[in-house]
Amino acid sequence: MRLLTLWTALLCATVASAQSPPVKVYLFTAPTSGFVDADSKRVDSVKDVRRELEHKRKVLTLVDTREAADVVVEILRRSQSEFGVSGVLQNVVESELSVPAMGYSVSLKGGSGLPQPPLWRTAAASLAGNIEKWIKDNRDKVTRHSGGVQ
Repeated sequence: MRLLTLWTALLCATVASAQSPPVKVYLFTAPTSGFVDADSKRVDSVKDVRRELEHKRKVLTLVDTREAADVVVEILRRSQSEFGVSGVLQNVVESELSVPAMGYSVSLKGGSGLPQPPLWRTAAASLAGNIEKWIKDNRDKVTRHSGGVQ
């Protein structure tokens, strides 16, 4: 009887978890320099990250306004850095993920990695994977405070 009760509770928790609505994410970059060349690179990264996040619909959904979001992700910069002692270049996309309703934020990065060539899309895919992982790990806290950003 106890085993049946435990099994039922576990099954209900699994079903509830599987039926959790996706976390609403607003993705953007703010103009900073006023120069098209610097801003357009970050805008390109927003497009690349958005393309990757659109495939993660079980976990998150992209929204068009900050007010509708549970989580806000701002692309801060993209850069190239040397990777390891060999000096191989790696593309890096940096962001800040925040949960404004909770006053919380964290920096997340994505890199193009090796042995792949340093493609910006690869760095965006890496960042999107890190965003997805953060949301999975923190879904319960975020959804408790959901209802959009105030």
